[in-house]
Amino acid sequence: MSAAYCRIAPGHPVHGLYHDGEYGFPTSEESVLFERLILEINQAGLSWLTILRKREAFTKAFAGFDGVWDVMRTAREVHEDPQAIANGYLPRTTDAKGNEFALAASPVQFDEVPLNLVCAPGHGEHTDALLAELGFSEDEIIEFKINSVVL
Repeated sequence: MSAAYCRIAPGHPVHGLYHDGEYGFPTSEESVLFERLILEINQAGLSWLTILRKREAFTKAFAGFDGVWDVMRTAREVHEDPQAIANGYLPRTTDAKGNEFALAASPVQFDEVPLNLVCAPGHGEHTDALLAELGFSEDEIIEFKINSVVL
């Protein structure tokens, strides 16, 4: 949301209450943070008006839910959290130069098996193979490189 929201929200039957009493107000109360998280997750691609109108349904759907979650404020906190490590939320991977490091993974594990992450290819790493697959000859690929068409 933006400054434009602050111009239209006051007095609106749905947006007004949210804007005047919650929007931009910091909190450390877990239930409020959890509700905000649920609203944000479900907002993706929808209008806030839609989400705020469905707020009661979300509240009802998640009533009594006591998930295993905690607010992390920095990447360092996530990487030092013993529960995140124990639950496989920080799978280790190796880059193209052999450096091993942990990546924060999605905590959702439907099959209860941590993700096996691999690094994305380096810039231009598979260019030759891709061009060859598209039917370009080795000489044509070299010519592309000489002319700075590809890496």
